[in-house]
Amino acid sequence: MKRSAGISGVAVDLPPYRVDLEKWCEWTGASWPKIAAVIGHAFRIPGPSQSVYTMAANAALKLIRNYGIDPGSISLLALGTESSNDNSAGAIIVKGMLNQGLGQLGLPPLSRYCEVPEIKHACLGGVYALKNAVRHCLLEDTKAIVVCSDLALYSRGSSGEPTQGAGAVALLVERNPALASLELGHTGRASDYRITDFRKPLLDGERRPRSNLHYPVFNGLYSTYCYLEQVANALKHLYGRRGVSPAQWLEGLRAVFFHRPYLRMPHNAYALVRLCAEGLSNGRNSRLLADLCNTAGVALDAVLGEMRRESAAHPAPIGARHSQDPFPLSNALTKVWRKTPEFGQRVLRPLRWGDANMMQLGNIYSGALLAWMAGGFEEAAAAGEDWEGGEVLLVGYGSGDAAEALSLRVEAGWREAARRIRFAEAFEASCDLRQEQYEALHAGLPAEALPPPAGFYIKSIGTRTGPAFQDEGVEYYAYSP
Repeated sequence: MKRSAGISGVAVDLPPYRVDLEKWCEWTGASWPKIAAVIGHAFRIPGPSQSVYTMAANAALKLIRNYGIDPGSISLLALGTESSNDNSAGAIIVKGMLNQGLGQLGLPPLSRYCEVPEIKHACLGGVYALKNAVRHCLLEDTKAIVVCSDLALYSRGSSGEPTQGAGAVALLVERNPALASLELGHTGRASDYRITDFRKPLLDGERRPRSNLHYPVFNGLYSTYCYLEQVANALKHLYGRRGVSPAQWLEGLRAVFFHRPYLRMPHNAYALVRLCAEGLSNGRNSRLLADLCNTAGVALDAVLGEMRRESAAHPAPIGARHSQDPFPLSNALTKVWRKTPEFGQRVLRPLRWGDANMMQLGNIYSGALLAWMAGGFEEAAAAGEDWEGGEVLLVGYGSGDAAEALSLRVEAGWREAARRIRFAEAFEASCDLRQEQYEALHAGLPAEALPPPAGFYIKSIGTRTGPAFQDEGVEYYAYSP
């Protein structure tokens, strides 16, 4: 009998401090209709006593308690993040906090023999951690926890500011999973080095280490093209490994979830994916492509050639602005397609699950894709959807850049596992920020009249630098049930 492994449970933790984007538009003069249509409705930001580690520990503890997991059965605790502020320790920090909290709750600790890796590749670190955990569980009949925790922070006044966010997602991975299985031989992947796509060099203007409140270096339109190009390549790889007709396979999916830096990005990506699938599957016989080409004034053979060739959003020369679209003809068709009633009513239907809550979330980097998946499974279970035996597509992306396309097979007991996710509960502890509170938290400073966060928090930060003992910059944590 072939062994399977995958996801049995999910839990989500969010900071309580919420920025309403409609109010943010009033503060900044930005267009609320445009922000609502392109970005979303809100995002979360952590307080000074919170970090990627505290959010990770909160999510993992929720997972353990919601699913009744024996902590001693966990042999791998993997942290996927691009926002950690310790360049030596990683998931071991989360393990330490978890054991502290478990002890206060009268629960047993995680095993001393638990592996504790941290995995980083921009927003794709969580997907890489998930794949690593599946391999681990297939080799050893054991359980693993994957935690994706991140802080997306951009400078005020930048184009990235409304796409900020913070939060953590924890996954229970094991053999014979309750929610969905992952067949690693059916995944697709792609990667290429994009020098100026999106980077986070830890240096200030004088080449000294910066604090963890550093801001990314990115090139908006070029970064968008990198995302689209690598997602398309990863899916081509998946189609080839599966030996499927792309258009027919996509039509049969129960749901589709993308890495989601903001609302419009997965919509644009999925439109491109569907059109390319149509071209790869049906070619000149596609009535859809013929009609769109006629409306857009584009030659069908030219579009098909673009869809079938190896695409590449080439790295920009040093010092140059670079925004070459790897799919200019296909994207011209998607612009026409998006204006049709069919697009919103039928084409985007697989992306609707969990969408309403994601509009309130913002970007949480490595956790964005898996948070959307969590919300989608919970919503589908509540709606009585029949997903058993069907497939769900996850498309992850990490700037720099790389992409992963994962097909999950939904298991027989998925509804009960999905009901325990309690994704909606993560939004209940919510405090809408005033402008001055937001500006203080954005700068990493305390803000007046804010409720303290529950769960794990930073109690103090070490300052000692003597020859006998040093703890400068080391964070000490505490747990408040």
